[in-house]
Amino acid sequence: MAQWKIDKRYVSVFASGLSIDDISEDDYKFLYDNTYCIGTNYFFLKYCPHILMWTDITITKYIIENVPEKQFMLMSRKEAFKKGKENLELELGVDHWFGRDYYNLYGNFTAFWAIQLVKKFYPDKVILLFGFDFYFEDDKVLKYYDRYTDTDSRNRNNASYKGHTMDKFRKWMEKWCADDARHVINIFNCNPKSTLECFPKKDFREVIK
Repeated sequence: MAQWKIDKRYVSVFASGLSIDDISEDDYKFLYDNTYCIGTNYFFLKYCPHILMWTDITITKYIIENVPEKQFMLMSRKEAFKKGKENLELELGVDHWFGRDYYNLYGNFTAFWAIQLVKKFYPDKVILLFGFDFYFEDDKVLKYYDRYTDTDSRNRNNASYKGHTMDKFRKWMEKWCADDARHVINIFNCNPKSTLECFPKKDFREVIK
């Protein structure tokens, strides 16, 4: 992680909310050109990030089976890999490793960890949040990438996810913000409909100058 270089002033972090599908190709090109884009989980099925961050062994398997060549930088943790030769090539291709305990990361939510890591290594960067919705518009499609793959949804209890799980994720972020006012500095939630209220909401076009 010491070699993790972010050479842009702005960092975009993409979570899994359905509002990700509201980002047009033109908007994403603007974000890609002007910010450092951290995609999480299956974000590569929608757009190509500068770096993909994931922590789930199911995603490791999906990347091995469906991504024939490396198209972006990779960040993960050892828990996302089984021991053995079947994932050795991808494991060797990971650019940056992180550990929740090693970096004292709060909660258990990949996109939230991405925010915390940026704050630890680059506290002066401006962070833009996308897909941190914490609301649902569809009873079956709970994450934008459910429209591209059923790999995640097959193993998800939708009722529990819509209730307990997402409420827990939001409370983790709210507590993190409440614990230290510095956590909120230079972080903007770019979805005006998001129910996450601990970060100021702004259109990304108003932030990037």
